[in-house]
Amino acid sequence: MRLADAFEIDAIALGGYRSYITLNRCVNVHPADLSIRLPDGRRKYVGDYAVRDAIAAGENTLRASTLWTDEGVDTGPLLMVSDPLSVELPLPLETLRKDNKRFLQIVKEHQKRLKEVGDWMIFPLTIEMIARGRFGLDEDNRVYVDGKPVPNGYKVT
Repeated sequence: MRLADAFEIDAIALGGYRSYITLNRCVNVHPADLSIRLPDGRRKYVGDYAVRDAIAAGENTLRASTLWTDEGVDTGPLLMVSDPLSVELPLPLETLRKDNKRFLQIVKEHQKRLKEVGDWMIFPLTIEMIARGRFGLDEDNRVYVDGKPVPNGYKVT
C-alpha cells in the first residue's frame, strides 16, 4: 500500500489473482458473469471454482467480468461483462457429473476458451476505459460509463 501511495498509482491491473488483496484502485478479471445473483442479492459465481460451479448449475453460457477489488471475494463494483461463450458438453451434464475427472477436464477447457474470448477482450478494454476517464464510481460504489449507470456491468457489443 505504501508503494502504491508513494508512486501515486491511479490503478493496479491484477489480471487474475488467487490471493486476497484489499488495496483500493485494483482492477481484476474474473471468469464468471458477476451480474448473476442469488435470491438474497449475493453474486452467484464467485471464487476459484466459478466456471465449474456455473457449468454444474446448468448455465448455457459463460462470461468474464472485470471489477474493482474490495475487501470481499469478487464483491467489488462490477465494471464490464464479456460477450457469452456457449457451454458445449459432449454428454448430458448428469452423465458428466458421474465422471469427475472428465467433468473437470471440460471445465478446464471452457475456462481456457473463456480467457481467450472473455478475459483477453474485456480486461485491456476496461483498463483503457479507466485511463480515458470513461468509468465513474459514486459514493455508494455504483458504476457509471460516460455518466450513465451500468448496474449489471458495461456490455461490449
